[in-house]
Amino acid sequence: MKPLILLFLLMLTVSMLKAQHTGVYRGQVLDSATHQPVGYVTIILAQISKPEQKKLTKGDGSFLFENLSSGNYQLTLVALGYRPLRTGFHFSAELPNVVPITFLISNKGYTLNEVTIKSAIPLVRQEPDKMIYDIQSDPDSKTDNMLQMMQKVPFLTLDGEDRLLLKGSTDFKVLIDGRSTGMMARNANDALRMLRASTIKQVEVITVSSAKYDSEGAAGIINIITRKNLAGLMSYNLLHANTRIGRGFESSVTAKKDRLGLYVWSGYWNHDLNANRINNLRSNFGPASLSVRQEGWNKSDGFDFPVIAELSYEIDSLNLLNASISTTKDVVHNSGEQLFTAIDQASATQYRFNLDNINTTSVNSYDIGLNYQLGFRNKKNTLLTLAYKFSRSANEFKDESAYLGLSNYPDQQLLQENKYGTDEHTIQLDFSGSISKVKFETGAKLIMRDYFSTDNYNMSGAPVGLINDELTYQQHILGLYHSYRYNYKKWGLSAGLRLEQTLIGANFISNGTLLDKTFLNLIPSTSISYRISTAWNSSLAYTQRIQRPAIWQLNPFVNQNNPLYYTFGNPELRPALFHVAEIGLSRFKKTSYAFNVSYTFARNTIQSIAYLGADQITRASYENIGKSDQFAFNSNLGQPLGKKLSLNANFRLQYLNIEGRAGATTLRNSGFFGNGNIGLAFRPTANLRITPSVIMNSSQPNLQGRTSGNIFSMMNIQQLFLQKKMNISLHVYNPLAKFFSANSTVTGADFIQQNTLSRVQRGVYMGVNYTFGQLKERVKKTKAVNNDDLVAPPREN
Repeated sequence: MKPLILLFLLMLTVSMLKAQHTGVYRGQVLDSATHQPVGYVTIILAQISKPEQKKLTKGDGSFLFENLSSGNYQLTLVALGYRPLRTGFHFSAELPNVVPITFLISNKGYTLNEVTIKSAIPLVRQEPDKMIYDIQSDPDSKTDNMLQMMQKVPFLTLDGEDRLLLKGSTDFKVLIDGRSTGMMARNANDALRMLRASTIKQVEVITVSSAKYDSEGAAGIINIITRKNLAGLMSYNLLHANTRIGRGFESSVTAKKDRLGLYVWSGYWNHDLNANRINNLRSNFGPASLSVRQEGWNKSDGFDFPVIAELSYEIDSLNLLNASISTTKDVVHNSGEQLFTAIDQASATQYRFNLDNINTTSVNSYDIGLNYQLGFRNKKNTLLTLAYKFSRSANEFKDESAYLGLSNYPDQQLLQENKYGTDEHTIQLDFSGSISKVKFETGAKLIMRDYFSTDNYNMSGAPVGLINDELTYQQHILGLYHSYRYNYKKWGLSAGLRLEQTLIGANFISNGTLLDKTFLNLIPSTSISYRISTAWNSSLAYTQRIQRPAIWQLNPFVNQNNPLYYTFGNPELRPALFHVAEIGLSRFKKTSYAFNVSYTFARNTIQSIAYLGADQITRASYENIGKSDQFAFNSNLGQPLGKKLSLNANFRLQYLNIEGRAGATTLRNSGFFGNGNIGLAFRPTANLRITPSVIMNSSQPNLQGRTSGNIFSMMNIQQLFLQKKMNISLHVYNPLAKFFSANSTVTGADFIQQNTLSRVQRGVYMGVNYTFGQLKERVKKTKAVNNDDLVAPPREN
């Protein structure tokens, strides 16, 4: 009932605003001597007790004021080199001026010398709920891509795999102009590498988001705002090769003519990864203790082929349509060979076998979006947006394993298949505007998700047949939100509420389990900022966030490609609620500092838990058993070291206390961990850029163990040619060490498992980018559907 009332009030507001009786006033400005049009004259229209309106004349000297009510007005014309002209007139909305009024302005008779104004524009500024980095004020924006620029933004870093981190985490969302895009959802790092910084106005880092956002990643949101004065035709074309990953190309075209805008982006990557070395050891406790060592290798290859297209049409100055479609085909082939050896307490070999494994993962996905945006005359900050989006993702996994028994182990073959995916419909209504100096946003959103999963197992030589599984899962979410923003002198305030109701229904067909649950959450968000001085700013914020399980956590498919370690999802998972509070202090001048202290706690969080069965097989799944408290300190430093050299550094130190109950056992772990990076930017010439950097990650605790730390080093050299239209990049990864080893430990009540994965880390990336065309005015985009409430999947290594 509440969504219907909200929709009725919004439609009533629209009809009242459009029903006002107003008129149009047209004019043209000419030179009094030559009678030629004078472009870019400032026109100021004033009426008693009402705010002034300002416009610039077009190239032909014409101008237009719309939505004028009847009354007396004063018109002022100001142009460089001309005498100001002021005139008064009476305007009647019932009998508007349909014939343009011509104004003649006279030259002052003298010429001004050229004047240069220099001012230091701060690159970063603090607002109540976000930190903003001004890309266009950074000289490097003329040549760099957005992935390179992101390293300068407070609290953003790159790890040793060139993956973007926010406050040391990969659990965040990247938006373009406040909305999700297929390009960023598929692979944000590749998309940022293609995105030219010259087309971007600013980057917003939102660590405590407002009520208008869904339950975003725990670390926050990165919102990239595009420039609004770009149009014409521009194309980027990139060829690249990477000795660690593979080779490919990317291409994008942005074009606008009159009211029609088009954006197309596509790429193709042929992956051929170096082989990884595996060395795992599991030791059992108790009288029948047994140690099993797993040694071998695996290798991956495949391809990605994404295509994204967006089309926009400006019906008029107030009505805008936007349509988008994206599709992705990803295929990954894995192969490997491993040797398993089990030794008892007396150092006798209990069994020994080889495992040859081949599996293929195929992903086919697409989404279609249609959005309508309505503006209002004389209320340029008021927008009504209606958006619809349909998304489908279909995934297929096929694994073939052959066991060659060398000692006390049977020869057998395992075939396992899993088909799973998601269909999702989303309808969203948003209304934003202002009342006096208070800006507001309100809206409603409905998400209908349908998950499916079907499994098939077949093992030859097994004494008992394996069970096939099938799951259908529905997740429907209705959300209503309202938020306010207000600035008063040195203070800034943002506050809002979001009401979300989640309906979950599941049918686990193989064992007849039915699930029917409803959750209702009222989520507050508030943030306050205070400008201590022209340089120093402070902020205080609190919010709650919901994270709902995604299909990869719900999918009950039991992956058995490792005969000693099975993994599967849990369809009975519940959403988890996070409480986030933070305080920040920042100084933005020639040298900039940003500090942030946060506290996050949650109950019933989704945690991975591993058990050792009586059959000597470890099984890992997900449960709502986590109770965590996290304290974190984040810092950023930006320091110019001369005209051609600058330093940027980001560091994060965190303390985690986590506990959970697995059956009758209580698990606890805690400890400090952190990460950081230091980077230099050296530009010896206008077209040459050299950027060395070092990335450090400490070991990190989790509920059942700890992961190891690492140190990476990188060097990037970029040279521009052909009037900066061609860019050749050379990127050297980890020149000081060829291999990188990732170590992790999992400890249970009766076992400990130590895993080591070693892979080639040293590598070289070379890319050639060529740009043609130039944009002059932005293709307008509507606000669109943005679903960001799900737990993000683990990012690939």
